[in-house]
Amino acid sequence: MSVNMTNRIERVMRAMGNSKIDTLLLTPSSGLKYVLGQGPIVDERLFVLALSPHSEPFILANRLYAAEVLDIFDGNQIFWSDGEDPYPLLARELKRRKYPLNKIAVDQSTQARYLFPLMDILSKSRFYSASQLLDSLRAYKDAEECARIREACHRSDEALRRVMEDGGQWAGQTEAEFFARLSYEMTALGLDEPGACICAGPHAADPHYTGRLGRIEQGNCLLVDFGGTYQGYYSDMTRTFWFGDPDPEFVRVHEIVCQANAAAKEAAVLGNPLQEVDRAARHVIESAGYGPYFIHRTGHGVGIDVHEEPNAAEGEQTELQPGMAFSVEPGIYLPGRFGVRIEDLILMTEKGAEVLHNYPRTLICYT
Repeated sequence: MSVNMTNRIERVMRAMGNSKIDTLLLTPSSGLKYVLGQGPIVDERLFVLALSPHSEPFILANRLYAAEVLDIFDGNQIFWSDGEDPYPLLARELKRRKYPLNKIAVDQSTQARYLFPLMDILSKSRFYSASQLLDSLRAYKDAEECARIREACHRSDEALRRVMEDGGQWAGQTEAEFFARLSYEMTALGLDEPGACICAGPHAADPHYTGRLGRIEQGNCLLVDFGGTYQGYYSDMTRTFWFGDPDPEFVRVHEIVCQANAAAKEAAVLGNPLQEVDRAARHVIESAGYGPYFIHRTGHGVGIDVHEEPNAAEGEQTELQPGMAFSVEPGIYLPGRFGVRIEDLILMTEKGAEVLHNYPRTLICYT
């Protein structure tokens, strides 16, 4: 196993001991990606990594995927074949290897097609969510994770730059056409899982609008919230543009959101509770009279999942420490008119906050 994988397995098993979890069974999930460093095969066939502070880790997988297992894990491996029921085999292996089975934890995103058979074959065990166990570890990225997130953000900046190089061309085209081009550029730059909210005109007033039929038009805004993964780790950024001569209130709102974005970054100081990041952005927007139109938290953790713990939100007492990666994305949304959001990812280092996106935040208009 790689040094990083070995370190993560050791961290997980130490945390299991502290939380008194006997055994962790990870099927394809974000938790499994975290431990193995990459995503394993996902289909209907059982794939499980078993961990316990008291026993050697092992993977049980279908024989079809033996080569993939060898690539990502060089510990104990057990393979089963199509036509064989893998769940009794797993139960026998856990017993043979003396895995304690009183308290079993699984990733919170474990698919029902795996979870229900596991609960049936291990009916005397009590099952728990591993969220509290794993989230606390995943919140602090190691050097390899940080490098992947940096690269994902760098490539996202370049993808948007390519798409908007001749931004005026988009007037008259649909949100779907814009998304297709952005997805192409992300993929060409080596980003996987491209996703986006492309919000033209009044659609931008809905923070999580996911339609594709709107048309980019003169006299309206375009909000682009997008990201993809680099070696399994996400980027997430938002910029808001205008086509034509800008509405004076749009110009004012855009500047307020820029100031809120900057204030939130200034509050991202080592040792500060994350809620201070939210409060800083919210203070700017409320002071400008737009408080009722900032309707979401200021940010969220980012890593293997695009939304992870912890959040930059009121009540979040987690203190900022090196290795934490999260978004700063204040916004103002005026129903029926327009919305503005400006989002960057922040990585906390030993020296403080590092802003991972460098695409311009100032208002860009295309006439």
